[in-house]
This record gives sequence, structure tokens and C-alpha cells, in this order.
Amino acid sequence: PKLNVIVGASTYKMFGHGESKTTTARQVRNEKIYYDAYNSAIFIPDSGVVEVYHKTKLVPGVEKMPFPYLLDPLAKLAVDLGGMSGSLGSSNTLHDFEVDGVNVRPLICYESIYGEMNFENSDLITIITNDGWWKNTAGYKQHFSYASLRAIEQRKAVVRSANTGISGIISSNGEILQETNWDEEICIAADVKLNSKPTFYAQFGNYIGRLSVFVAFMLMTVTFVKGKLRK
Repeated sequence: PKLNVIVGASTYKMFGHGESKTTTARQVRNEKIYYDAYNSAIFIPDSGVVEVYHKTKLVPGVEKMPFPYLLDPLAKLAVDLGGMSGSLGSSNTLHDFEVDGVNVRPLICYESIYGEMNFENSDLITIITNDGWWKNTAGYKQHFSYASLRAIEQRKAVVRSANTGISGIISSNGEILQETNWDEEICIAADVKLNSKPTFYAQFGNYIGRLSVFVAFMLMTVTFVKGKLRK
């Protein structure tokens, strides 16, 4: 069948002889060979070129170590949750996969908690994630809730595929159209509405929230000063 598939993968980039290495480059044991490891999303179209997107927002302490030159030995102590661990490479830019004229934004796991990523040119949001971090606790439920939040603030439908956690399809108003149980092997399908029009939040970011915090701080300051003057 003619299918367009987006799948998660652990990918690698080998550095050639004399090629400049990144700070996250790893050395092959007992070899003068270096490579970068990535947590990636791969788009496999029914025809055409395969595309790869590398995760931009890495999980601190598991996928990203500060000062890798100094703390790289600690990467071996990172929790192994069945995927890549240690200091990973990352992409410097966000990327949409074009599927039959539709711009699909791939988000990988932890990236879905960030609301200020640029979704202006995207028509649909997809999330691929490994939620084995929390096992059967409230953590995977909270992570799933972020998908509804992204849908509401961007007014875009979300298709979420989770290893161990909850997979689901969410409408652009945050309504959960379909969802699976925890750690359930199942296939789901649904028609979703596409939306390329950016919301106010997508265009201007979280300025309302920041302005509200600033105004609240100023009101508290004025109230405090008036109280002191009255005394």
C-alpha cells in the first residue's frame, strides 16, 4: 500500500578523517573513529527521498551532559531506558516533513512540553515518544496532557504515538478523539482537520503570561511600599 511513515530511530553520523568533531562526538573503543549519536524521527514517503530530523530539545542528564569534555565519564551512569543515553548530538533548526502538500511537524518525546517552538508553517503536529521513564505512574499521563495543551495553543491537531505510554489523536481544540491504554499494543486511525493559520500565541509567544507576571510583581511592590509609608 502507498503509505507515508514517520518513525523514531537511533541514528549515527560518522566523522571522516580530519573532519572537525562536535563536543558531543563519541569515540569508537580502541579506534581513532568518532561519531555523533542522535534521537531522530525518520520520514519514509511512499516515493521520494527519506528525510531525517534530529531531536533539538534533549533531556538533561540522560541525553545531554553539561561540559561534555569534563563530565563525559558520567554519561555512562545515565539511566538506560531502552533508547539512546549519554550526550547526544542535536539539530540546530526545526523541520517539517512535507506529506502530499501537508507540513507535518515531528516532535520527539521531551520536545512536546515546549510551547514556544515555532509551529507557524505546520499543518499538523506528530509526537513520537518513549514514556518508559515513569512506568505505570502519573508521569506518562501528565506527559500525554501536554499534547492537548500544544493542540489548543497552536490550534493544530496532534497525532501521538507512545512506546509504553498513551498513544492518541487530539483535535485542534484539545479534544481527545482517540486514546489507548497504558502499554497497549493497538492500531488507531482517524481523520483530522488541518490548520496552517498561526494563532496569536504562535505569532507572539508567551508575552501575555510574562506581562501578567510583571504587572503582578509591580502591584505587589506598590502595595508593599504603600504599607511601609503608612507606618
